[in-house]
Amino acid sequence: MILKGELVAPTLQARVARLLRSMIESGELAPGDDVPSEAEISRAHEVSRVTVRGALRQLEAEGLIESGQGRKRRVRKIHQYDHHAVFAESPDRPEGTDSFVSEATSAGLSASTDFEMRIEVPPEFVARRLRVKSDELVVVRDVLRFIGNEPFSQQTSYYPRSLAEELGFDSPGDIKPGTTRVLSENGYRETGTFDEIVSRMPSPAESERLVIGAGTPLMILTRTAVSGRTITRLTQTKFPADRHRILYEIGNYEDVAIDVEEK
Repeated sequence: MILKGELVAPTLQARVARLLRSMIESGELAPGDDVPSEAEISRAHEVSRVTVRGALRQLEAEGLIESGQGRKRRVRKIHQYDHHAVFAESPDRPEGTDSFVSEATSAGLSASTDFEMRIEVPPEFVARRLRVKSDELVVVRDVLRFIGNEPFSQQTSYYPRSLAEELGFDSPGDIKPGTTRVLSENGYRETGTFDEIVSRMPSPAESERLVIGAGTPLMILTRTAVSGRTITRLTQTKFPADRHRILYEIGNYEDVAIDVEEK
């Protein structure tokens, strides 16, 4: 037997969610604004607090609002960052520049990175890609990128240990010229890359490290780079999907007007 209430409640919940979503999209509720309380929404729309709570959970899952202190919720502030997949790792970009920091700074944002170097046994798929033994150590260079105090993306590069030691990639410090430039200057200029982009829900550890809200998927760009017959690295970059757009600029299109600002 299906009760009438079981049919009505989801409809009311969807209606409340739609109204609040419209307020956010129109700017009536701006990023950083407090969302009205459950009691206020309940009175304004003459629905139960259970219905309101379900609508708010739906908007949290969509990444539109987030929980604040106490029981308060607020509209999320989201900055979308363009990742230029080709230029970001090019050996021809200006020496000593970090493309993430440069682009964020030009947009008036405060950007920083947290670097770590490790020597460890890689995940099985990385070992296969680098053509090293499953128990062989590789050099890992890991960068966590921040906008303000918020983790924004994570890039992890794996290098065959012998190559990394030859080029000094096993150093605990940042390599200012950039590893692709050092590779190029030492006879390992990249002649090709193989890219994969997948989207999935983040693990609990990934959600915690990158501060990913409920319902927000993770985009993962995996690049395997070669120089001639040598596989030089595997780089995996993880992007919370609500904050990033991945751009590929290939060939010459400067004579054609392309509105890349449309999002």
